[in-house]
Amino acid sequence: MATTRPFAYNTGSPIAGTTQVGQIAVGTPTSGFVSTGLQWWNGPDEELGYVIAKTFSTQPTPIFTNNPLTLSTTYKPVDILLSNGNKTAYVSQWAYTQTVLSDTLIDRKDKIMFSLTFSSTSPGVMFGAYIGVGTRSMNYSGAFGSFPGTDNQSVGFAQDGTYYYNGAVQATGLPTWISGSTIDIAIDLESGNKIWIRVGGGNWNNDPGQSPESGVCSLGMGGLNKIYPALCPGSAAGSSYGSMTLLDTPQYDVPSGFQFLGTNLYDNIKFIRSSALTDQSFVNLVNSKFGQNFSTGTNAKTWLDNNNYWTSWVDNTPPSQSGFSITVTNNGSNVLMIGTGSVNLTDLSLVATNQGPVSMGGIGINSATFISGANGQNYDEYSGFLTVPSNFGSGSGLPPSSVSGSLFGIIYQGAPPHHLMVPTGYTSGTQITTSQTFNNTSIASLGLTVGTYTYTWGTGPNADSVTVVIA
Repeated sequence: MATTRPFAYNTGSPIAGTTQVGQIAVGTPTSGFVSTGLQWWNGPDEELGYVIAKTFSTQPTPIFTNNPLTLSTTYKPVDILLSNGNKTAYVSQWAYTQTVLSDTLIDRKDKIMFSLTFSSTSPGVMFGAYIGVGTRSMNYSGAFGSFPGTDNQSVGFAQDGTYYYNGAVQATGLPTWISGSTIDIAIDLESGNKIWIRVGGGNWNNDPGQSPESGVCSLGMGGLNKIYPALCPGSAAGSSYGSMTLLDTPQYDVPSGFQFLGTNLYDNIKFIRSSALTDQSFVNLVNSKFGQNFSTGTNAKTWLDNNNYWTSWVDNTPPSQSGFSITVTNNGSNVLMIGTGSVNLTDLSLVATNQGPVSMGGIGINSATFISGANGQNYDEYSGFLTVPSNFGSGSGLPPSSVSGSLFGIIYQGAPPHHLMVPTGYTSGTQITTSQTFNNTSIASLGLTVGTYTYTWGTGPNADSVTVVIA
C-alpha cells in the first residue's frame, strides 16, 4: 500500500497526530491534517524507498529528483505552444487536435492527483479539448485526432464528458468543463489501473459512489503504466483557442493517501529517497549524497540524526522472539499461574504508556483476561490482537493470594478489544517471568476449562502470540 506522510514547518507546540523533529511536524497517513494554520506537504511515497529530509527551514538536502509537473518541450508537436514556465499549452494552428505530455512519470505503485485549469477565448464553443495520460509512444503529434485515448497507449477524458481508450468510447456521462473550470485527475497504479476525473471539486466521475479514497472506480486504463499526464488544449478556430494550465497547488482536497503533483511540491520541504526499501539502498544513498562511507543502516541513521536530518529508515531486523507461554495448574491445594517468554511489539500499537501502578493481579475467567506480577509496577498498553479467546471457562474473576515477578497481562476496559500489558519501557525480545497463586482452590472449583487459549498478532517475521495452557 502506498504510504505518504504530511509534513509542515512548525516552530510552535507539537501537533496532535504528528511527531515534531526539529522544525518540521511529521504526520502519519491517517492524521496530522488538523486545522493548524500551517501549510502541509505530502511527502514522497515511502513504499518505493526510504526518505530523508532536512529538519530545519534552511534546505540543503541534496535533491536528486523533485518531480516538477511541467510540460515537455520534447514530447509535443510543433503546433502546440508553451508558456508560463512550460505549464500552459495552446494550439497555434486551426483545427489541430494535438497533445503535449508532461515531464513527470507516473509509475508502478504511484497514487497521485494533478490539477489544471481550462480557458477559452470563446467560452461558448467546444474546442474538442481532452485530458488524460499516455506513454511516450502515444500518438500526440498527428495533425488531427491526436488526443489522449486515441490509441492503446493512452486514455483521455473529452470536454463533453466522454472517456476514450484505443480510439473507442469507454464511458459517457462524466464531468464536463467550460472556460474557467478547474479539473482534477486522480490515478491509482497501486491497487489497479484506476483513474478518476473531478471538475470544480464536484463528484469524482460524476458519481458520489466513486472516489479515489474508497478505491471504487468504473474506469480502467488498459493496463497502462509508465505514463505521463497528457494535455490536448483544443483546436484553434481563427483567433479562438483553448488553453490548459497545470497548477502548482491543489484548489480542492487531495484524497487521503494520494500525492499531489505540482512544481512546488518539494520547494519548501525537500526530500531524497532511496531506490528501494533495503538497507543497502539506504546506505548507498547516504554515502553518495552526503560523502560518507557507512556500512550499516544503523550507522547511517545515527549520522543523519546527529546532523538534523529526518529519515523514515527503520531497522527491520526482527527482535528475538519465542512467544509468551502461561501455564495454569493445580499445585497441591492451590492453583499456580506461571508465565515466561518474550513478545514482539512491532505490529502492535501503543495506546497508553507508564500507567499504574498496579495494586492487584488476578484472572478474568469469563473474559479471557488476566494481570500477573508483583504489585506496584507501571505498564505500557498495546492494541492490535488478530485473534483472542472468548473466555477461559464459566467462572468469574478472582484476585490472587500472592504475586511475584514482572508485570504482564491482557485486559480490556469494560468491553473488548483486548490490550496487552507489558512493563513500562519494555523492549521486544526481552525475557519476562511472572507468577501468581490462588490459595485453597482448584482449576475445577474456579470454573476453568482445561485447554489451550491463544492470542495472536502481527504478520510475517513480526507475528507473535501469547498462549495460556490450563492443565
